[in-house]
Amino acid sequence: MLQVLVVHAFANWTTNNQPLVIPDSVTSIGVHAFTSWPTNNQPLVIPDSVTSIGDSAFANWTTNNQPLVIPDSVTSIGSYAFTSWQSNNQPLVIPDSVTSIGVQAFYYWKSNNQPLVIPSSVTSIRDYAFYNWHSNNQPLVIPNSVTSIGEDAFFGWNLVPYVEIKAVIPPSLSSYTAFSDQNNAPIYVPDESVDDYKAATNWVNLASRIFPISEKP
Repeated sequence: MLQVLVVHAFANWTTNNQPLVIPDSVTSIGVHAFTSWPTNNQPLVIPDSVTSIGDSAFANWTTNNQPLVIPDSVTSIGSYAFTSWQSNNQPLVIPDSVTSIGVQAFYYWKSNNQPLVIPSSVTSIRDYAFYNWHSNNQPLVIPNSVTSIGEDAFFGWNLVPYVEIKAVIPPSLSSYTAFSDQNNAPIYVPDESVDDYKAATNWVNLASRIFPISEKP
């Protein structure tokens, strides 16, 4: 019975545009398993048996504009897992089972203009995770479960109307560039935490953009 799709198993199928069927017996999708299917524009169905998605597993599906639904069985999304889905403008469904979003996991979804829902199970958003969603003009809401935000995690959201961060304690911020190139959009935080955010490491560089949630339009 197939349980693990190994490293580079089906990488670089550069002309493939056929549906991908992953059997229900698979529990783990390996590093680069289906990387660089640049012409594939078929729905991707990840079965409920899968618990982990490896680094670069589905990277560079550059023309795919089909809904991506990650099943509730998945707890870990690896670095670069879905990087550079440049044409995708479908809702991204991240299940409540996921606790960590890897480096560049959803990097450069440059056409996406759908609301991004980060579930309250997520505690860590790593470097460049949602970098350069520069067509997105939806509010960006970060749940109170998030305790760390990586460098450039939301860089380049230059149409975002505002950012709302629900955590009372400021999440650790690797660099203020996590919220750079956002056209100076306001960052709303819990009223009682405004001063804490403005003084926290790296948040201090964003102080002029930080306002209480009670002032959100």
